[in-house]
Amino acid sequence: MIHPMIALLAVILILSTGFLILYKIFGLVEKDMADDEKKRDDNDTL
Repeated sequence: MIHPMIALLAVILILSTGFLILYKIFGLVEKDMADDEKKRDDNDTL
Protein backbone atom coordinates (compact mmCIF):
# COMPACT_ATOMS: atom_id res chain seq x y z
CA MET A 1 0.00 0.00 0.00
CA ILE A 2 1.22 3.51 -0.86
CA HIS A 3 1.91 5.78 2.10
CA PRO A 4 -0.84 8.50 2.22
CA MET A 5 1.69 11.33 2.65
CA ILE A 6 3.70 10.22 -0.39
CA ALA A 7 0.51 10.00 -2.45
CA LEU A 8 -0.51 13.49 -1.29
CA LEU A 9 2.91 14.92 -2.19
CA ALA A 10 2.74 13.28 -5.63
CA VAL A 11 -0.71 14.78 -6.29
CA ILE A 12 0.44 18.26 -5.18
CA LEU A 13 3.53 17.97 -7.40
CA ILE A 14 1.47 16.94 -10.46
CA LEU A 15 -1.09 19.71 -9.88
CA SER A 16 1.57 22.40 -9.39
CA THR A 17 3.41 21.42 -12.59
CA GLY A 18 0.10 21.41 -14.47
CA PHE A 19 -0.71 24.89 -13.18
CA LEU A 20 2.77 26.11 -14.15
CA ILE A 21 2.31 24.83 -17.71
CA LEU A 22 -1.17 26.42 -17.96
CA TYR A 23 0.20 29.69 -16.55
CA LYS A 24 2.99 29.74 -19.16
CA ILE A 25 0.54 28.99 -22.00
CA PHE A 26 -1.89 31.72 -20.86
CA GLY A 27 1.04 34.13 -20.44
CA LEU A 28 2.11 33.52 -24.04
CA VAL A 29 -1.48 33.94 -25.29
CA GLU A 30 -1.90 37.25 -23.44
CA LYS A 31 1.45 38.44 -24.82
CA ASP A 32 0.38 37.62 -28.39
CA MET A 33 -2.97 39.39 -27.90
CA ALA A 34 -1.19 42.48 -26.57
CA ASP A 35 1.14 42.46 -29.59
CA ASP A 36 -1.85 42.21 -31.94
CA GLU A 37 -3.55 45.18 -30.26
CA LYS A 38 -0.34 47.17 -30.54
CA LYS A 39 -0.21 46.40 -34.28
CA ARG A 40 -3.82 47.54 -34.66
CA ASP A 41 -3.01 50.79 -32.88
CA ASP A 42 -0.05 51.34 -35.21
CA ASN A 43 -2.30 50.77 -38.23
CA ASP A 44 -4.84 53.29 -36.91
CA THR A 45 -2.20 56.02 -36.67
CA LEU A 46 -1.15 55.53 -40.30
